[in-house]
Amino acid sequence: MSPVIHQPHDRFFKLSLREPKVALEFFTEHLPKTVLEKINLASLKLDNHSFIDEHFKGAEADIVYQVQSATATTYLYLLCEHQSTVNHLMAFRLWVYMTRLMESHLKQHPGQTLPLVYSLVIYTGQEPW
Repeated sequence: MSPVIHQPHDRFFKLSLREPKVALEFFTEHLPKTVLEKINLASLKLDNHSFIDEHFKGAEADIVYQVQSATATTYLYLLCEHQSTVNHLMAFRLWVYMTRLMESHLKQHPGQTLPLVYSLVIYTGQEPW
């Protein structure tokens, strides 16, 4: 008997976007032109984050990339979240991830301004959301 694979779409999404070529093509196709014009996709760098605290034990962003702005040395974090089921708290979850990304960035780069965080949710569920 073969093992059951839980959430195969989530795993496929996460594994695929860990590949730099796939991520580059994905962001080129799915980010708005106004964002693409302001970033340097050649600086795309995978930046995995897990956020662990007493309220969100083991909360983990699906995929986080950082990219430099085309005009400055500021960072834009690209946060991608794959969702295969309806989650009515998704906006709050993204807000928590974004806040923690900014906090982590400020710890690594003291004195800098807050980075931009662009959140993108890919929903593949069948139920309307």
